[in-house]
Amino acid sequence: MTDTARPRFAGWRGVNHLAMVTPDMEATTRFFTHVLGMDLLATLGNGDPREPYPYRHYFFGIAEGNTIAFFEWPDVQQGPTKPAGLPADGVRFDHLSFNVASVEDLSALRQRLIDADVSVSDVVDHTVIHSIYFDDPVTGASLEASVWVQDIDAVPYWGDPDPVPAARAAMAARPVDAKKPNLPPELAGP
Repeated sequence: MTDTARPRFAGWRGVNHLAMVTPDMEATTRFFTHVLGMDLLATLGNGDPREPYPYRHYFFGIAEGNTIAFFEWPDVQQGPTKPAGLPADGVRFDHLSFNVASVEDLSALRQRLIDADVSVSDVVDHTVIHSIYFDDPVTGASLEASVWVQDIDAVPYWGDPDPVPAARAAMAARPVDAKKPNLPPELAGP
């Protein structure tokens, strides 16, 4: 099957959950419910006879059907923290970005973090999204909150001036208006 013949799976609906680890579920629950304002949606494990987990496994709602989950592993050594998007040896996970609905929501979340004494970046303009970066104060996980400021489903943004071959093939196969300024010159055509 060629890249251009690759069928698109229409069943995706965002992130079901991202599983993280915490040494302290109480503090994690306070941060995600009181500071980030997410709903606690499920509490599994910890002796529940219907669940196979001997430890707590909690799910917090991001949006309909989208959650972040934590396993509580007391005394787990999580290693050093690192800023989101910067290289670090031995890292297989960089950060999780939560989607917010508007630029105003992003600003309001930033203020909530400041009010909770959580270190948070200024709003960063990434052309198609605006983001803030902060760490989970319990686990040290690098987190981001983002809002799309361009509808990349309708008009993709091709900003890499030298994309890898597989990206070039995917870009060429994407039915977009070649007159849009988001296409590299070699793909824009005449």
